[in-house]
Amino acid sequence: MTFTNKAAQEMRTRAALMVDRSLRDLRMGTFHSFGAQLLREEAPCAGRDRTFTIYDQDDSEKLMKEVLKSLNMDLKKIPPRAVLSRIESAKHEVLGPDDMESVTGWEMKELAPRAYKLYEALLRKNNAFDFGDLIMHSVILLENDEGARKRWSERFQHVMVDEYQDIDVAQYRILRCLAGEGENMFVVGDPDQSIYAWRGADVRNILEFQKDFPGAAIYRLEKNYRSYGNILKVADAVIHHNRKRLDKKLVAVREDGPKIAVLEAYTDREEAEEIAERARSQIWLDKGTRGQGDGERKAEI
Repeated sequence: MTFTNKAAQEMRTRAALMVDRSLRDLRMGTFHSFGAQLLREEAPCAGRDRTFTIYDQDDSEKLMKEVLKSLNMDLKKIPPRAVLSRIESAKHEVLGPDDMESVTGWEMKELAPRAYKLYEALLRKNNAFDFGDLIMHSVILLENDEGARKRWSERFQHVMVDEYQDIDVAQYRILRCLAGEGENMFVVGDPDQSIYAWRGADVRNILEFQKDFPGAAIYRLEKNYRSYGNILKVADAVIHHNRKRLDKKLVAVREDGPKIAVLEAYTDREEAEEIAERARSQIWLDKGTRGQGDGERKAEI
């Protein structure tokens, strides 16, 4: 399991080269592609026909516009995307319309559950799922249908998950269903790189892995082959202040390299302009070192 089709394809290519044989029986893909296949096979149990459509963001927004118009809402004051964002947050936690209080701000407290119910009714009527449904309905099916859970957990001898620090509650619950007795799960991740809380990622999933899977072994990969030593020292000094993390000490294979420069800016635009200017100056400096004149340097830039 991974998060992008590109990463999944790269893993498939590398694995095929390593074993030098067909990987027809090996499944590599995103959580969403897994959910889509599961729901295709189990569609009647999920309340859809196997020919269901998967709605993208534009499709979902068009549907939400219909919902808000039916509720006599002003689309300028209540943008469809804002309501969809609340519903998406709920689906990350496998919450239905009646359970939305924990993810809904006061301005959406009454509207979001009503819109959610109508939105789901239209999806069902149109024989469609949105992206969030591919995960949430997979969870609901696996947790509530013992036969389906048994079929799918027995299908995989081993389960490996990439970027485990970025999974959300719904994705975690899928993995729990697939893990069986819990001895066939291997995950790779770094809690210090968990930056997607805004889209539902819950760093507790990796921090509590040993609690969830007793007896699990931890292998710390502490050698860094990419960054200069000074970069690692600064990064380690910053992240060390995090209260919830798995302790590790990164060791640079490369030398310390240049000292770190700190840039203070008042706005993101000012920051971007200053970085671009510094990069431009460095290019001029590098090319000047190779004996090129100012006119030539400016022309190339």
